[in-house]
Amino acid sequence: TAAARAAAGKAAVRSAAGRPWPVRRITYRETIPAKWQWGVKRAVKAWKKSGVKVRFVKAKGGAAPQLTITYGATGGRDADATLGYAPGRQATVRLAKKFRSKPANAKNTVLVGRLLTQQLGRVLGLGESAKACSLMNPNPAARCSLLSARTGFYQCRWIDRATQRAAARRYGGTVKLAPKTCPIYPLPGALRTVAFSGGAADESPVAITWKRPKRLPAQSEVLVEAWSGTTCPDTTAADRTAPDLRARVTVTDRRWVDSTLDRHGDGPFCYAVSAVNRVGGGQPAETAVLERFQEELGPPQITNPRLAAGPDGRQRWLLDASWAGDHLEAYVDGADPATCVTPSGAGDDPAWLVSRGSEVAVPVAATTMCVTYLAVSRWGAASDPTSVTLEVPAPPAPVVGQPTYLGNREFSIPVTHEAGYTLRLGAFSGTCDELPKNPYPRLWWGTSDSSAERLRIQGDEACAVFVYTDDRFGFSGEMATVALRTSGG
Repeated sequence: TAAARAAAGKAAVRSAAGRPWPVRRITYRETIPAKWQWGVKRAVKAWKKSGVKVRFVKAKGGAAPQLTITYGATGGRDADATLGYAPGRQATVRLAKKFRSKPANAKNTVLVGRLLTQQLGRVLGLGESAKACSLMNPNPAARCSLLSARTGFYQCRWIDRATQRAAARRYGGTVKLAPKTCPIYPLPGALRTVAFSGGAADESPVAITWKRPKRLPAQSEVLVEAWSGTTCPDTTAADRTAPDLRARVTVTDRRWVDSTLDRHGDGPFCYAVSAVNRVGGGQPAETAVLERFQEELGPPQITNPRLAAGPDGRQRWLLDASWAGDHLEAYVDGADPATCVTPSGAGDDPAWLVSRGSEVAVPVAATTMCVTYLAVSRWGAASDPTSVTLEVPAPPAPVVGQPTYLGNREFSIPVTHEAGYTLRLGAFSGTCDELPKNPYPRLWWGTSDSSAERLRIQGDEACAVFVYTDDRFGFSGEMATVALRTSGG
């Protein structure tokens, strides 16, 4: 009976202490950023379409609004609002400040709209509800699903029957339930004249062409997805299996070729293409199952390694290379450059890429380096690897003669200078057996070009250390040591 339904409505949404508004048009002004404007408009529209005889209307010009919608303190809740009408006081709806930094994805966009709809209910004086899925239930855990099972759609019946009845008792009107599901943003039309070509039968990459749909909302794009196997999923389902390949393409490109660097394998694939809006909503995709073409590439030929100065004057390796395919991927073990890397396939975190027409250059990072190259086709097929080991000649050990004691703790030490290297000298107190494990940082001065170096020591015994360094790369060779002892030592 009508009385029973009214009683159920009262139980579902308790009357609030706030007074009903004496007017049926409540003016508002909002300071919510553009990314949440969808939520503001949908909240206002939800109450307008509810059948309840009350409207929220944007204040015009300089007129003082009766309601302000803004960011503000919410006591830890996602949103809050003043409760009912208070004479002489402006009502406020506050969205939690954390939404300033949240992304405006589909879920958050719908959440903000539902929260604002709920808080407008509080402004109307509606109390809280304990009923699950009720608009006026303040517990976030009691919310039903925000999004629909179809990508780009949401559960748009925000104002449930009991909430509408409670509002109608205060303001008059009838219950008009919204549709259960709605698109978040307008959907683009279907792509026209879609054609699939290529694949193993044609010995070429799969290609898809299309014409622009007649209806194309702003921020729409073409979505291409592919799944390994012969079965195509429901392309509009939000919970569909994640594709093995996904690409987003500008609608005006009118063509897509399977040319990703990621290697997804060969065999049959279900390809799907459709125009989608900013949150992925669109018409059912056009699909086709094609054998993915797997191009055979021979390993690259890498020859003639040589050292040469680069544009910045620093030495690097230059190589001659020839290969079939689009480009080369170069791999180097960063922790141990002398160890050859075995990549699992194209796109396995290469150190750098080499395109056709560019130099095949390698920066010198160690005296011995192993660089592995893969030839890669324009759509991701990879060759077997080719590895090349590059070695910078290490500086030789200095040739040092017997020292001559000159007196007053000074020695003359004969030494031969090797062209192309800097000879560095250091002296350490004690015997040469007591040298520090890494004396290089303490070899602080270079020597002259004379055939003998003069060195004064402290104490009666020391160890002189000579070493060549290659200043082009900062590499040092083996040390030569000379024990020094005064006649009194």
